[in-house]
Amino acid sequence: MLESVRDSLTNGLNGANSHIAPLKAISGIDSSLARKKLEPYPHNIWELLHHIVVWQDVLIENLKGNNPDWKRVQNWPTDESMQVEENFYDLLERYKEGLKELDALTKTVDLTRPMSDEYKDPIIHLVIVAITHNSYHLGQIMLLKKSLQ
Repeated sequence: MLESVRDSLTNGLNGANSHIAPLKAISGIDSSLARKKLEPYPHNIWELLHHIVVWQDVLIENLKGNNPDWKRVQNWPTDESMQVEENFYDLLERYKEGLKELDALTKTVDLTRPMSDEYKDPIIHLVIVAITHNSYHLGQIMLLKKSLQ
């Protein structure tokens, strides 16, 4: 049963049966497209990907048993950081590496242990949050990608 749950979670992380595969969603996006705004939408692709990645990093740290400060997360990139083209490509790589790490951790971590001393929900909750959070924002990215190309 536990292996079936783990398989379902890793399938969800990879977009199976719920949304587009994450790597397919971000394929073909360059820094120029990522910066474009679509009015009246409040965020561009770069901002959304940054948001996904910073929270993905927090979830990974928590899955590893660390206790990151969730209140210190910088949800959105600065305008200055979005002026540096390499920052976008670094962000793409960080996202890809994070997906691999989430996949590996989901296959090995004790899914029943509490998230932390403060938050008693089981670790499986974090994996489900990663799946739904990515799915939601990948849908936004796809909308922008298709509308701006």
